[in-house]
Amino acid sequence: MKVCIIGGGRGGRAILDAFYNLKEVEIVGICDKNMDAPGIVLARQLKVPVYSDFNELIKKPGLNLIFEVTGNEKVSEAIINSCPPGVFVVNAHAAKLMMDLIEKNNSLLRQLEEQAQHLAEVAQEINQAMKLIVTAIEEIAQGAKNLNLHTEKLSSSARETEGHLKETGSILEFIQGVGDQTKLLGLNAAIEAARAGEHGRGFTIVAQEIRKMADNSANSAKQINVILKNIEKSVTVIVHNIEEASNIIQKQAAATSEVVGATKKVNDTVEQLYAVATKLASIK
Repeated sequence: MKVCIIGGGRGGRAILDAFYNLKEVEIVGICDKNMDAPGIVLARQLKVPVYSDFNELIKKPGLNLIFEVTGNEKVSEAIINSCPPGVFVVNAHAAKLMMDLIEKNNSLLRQLEEQAQHLAEVAQEINQAMKLIVTAIEEIAQGAKNLNLHTEKLSSSARETEGHLKETGSILEFIQGVGDQTKLLGLNAAIEAARAGEHGRGFTIVAQEIRKMADNSANSAKQINVILKNIEKSVTVIVHNIEEASNIIQKQAAATSEVVGATKKVNDTVEQLYAVATKLASIK
């Protein structure tokens, strides 16, 4: 559709601004005697032809619609009388109504653009904050995994220590058995010394020392055994606590991974919101 605008004042400028970007509309020109009128200035910026005589403009071939926005009754009557057949004239009253609607629409669009720009800025700030949060949580998750790995190694070492203590207990049992055998040997030696009478006195002293040594060895073995059993109990408690700590760390790592996933989803949503806000802000 080919249209022209007669009147370069505020109304003419508003109509030009509103229809210029419409693909279905071709503005063939705008007319006003005042070459400094707002509509004329905008037309020159947009490279739309300008005229000072409306008779020249309305004779353009293929013209479909004339916007008469001068507000001058004589000019309006002259345009109607000179209008080529088949060309529709929108008079000043209809044009004013259209202008008011256009200005209202432009005002809404400006408000929408401002809100969209603000929304885009907020979304961008949230996006940056979410990226920092994601990075921090991922570092925490990695730290939890590393801590869990070290805890597993510590738990394995504690279990090995527990096993070694049990092996040490077996050795002590062997030593205690040797002490018992030594004590029995000393008892047998004392019996033989008694049978030997006067000749076995020296042997009796040796037998007594053997029994003392056996008793001391057995007592020491018992004491060491008690100590090792206490240590074994303590290590067992440590192993249990380490395993509980490992379970807690694993749960924490799993929960942190879930938080990372949820945060990334929120970040994706914010990015989509930013894209929508950017598109809204670009609407003209």
